[in-house]
Amino acid sequence: MYFYNYFQLKKHFLTIALIFGLLFALPMQSAVGAGGKNDKGSSNLLPMDTYVVNLSSAKRYLKVDLQLEFDAPNKVDKGVKETPRLRDSIIRVLTSKTADDLLTVEGKDTLRQELVKVVNAALGENIVTDVYFTNFVIQ
Repeated sequence: MYFYNYFQLKKHFLTIALIFGLLFALPMQSAVGAGGKNDKGSSNLLPMDTYVVNLSSAKRYLKVDLQLEFDAPNKVDKGVKETPRLRDSIIRVLTSKTADDLLTVEGKDTLRQELVKVVNAALGENIVTDVYFTNFVIQ
């Protein structure tokens, strides 16, 4: 009798675990399919890799995550194709700054405007409208 209850309980537990697993996996899978790999048809944002650079001031580092906003979703493809050129341009701008330049809100806004200008120059046309910082740490 004890073994029968144990196996029945185990069977019910596995069934419940499977149901909950499916309930949580399906929304996650659809969310990844909808935009996890940059579904270019629905978004005009291009997430860039994390940048960790030396600032021009001595022994100071900047870690920043950013996203580029394009004026149209179909133009994100050009940004994806030109990612190495964009990364190089962004790194050049970031390493030219000092910690004092970036600690204020005005400094971050100036950096944002400069990045838009430099990225558009690297792309050869004015298709990037804004830069969003999603992580910004100075050490």
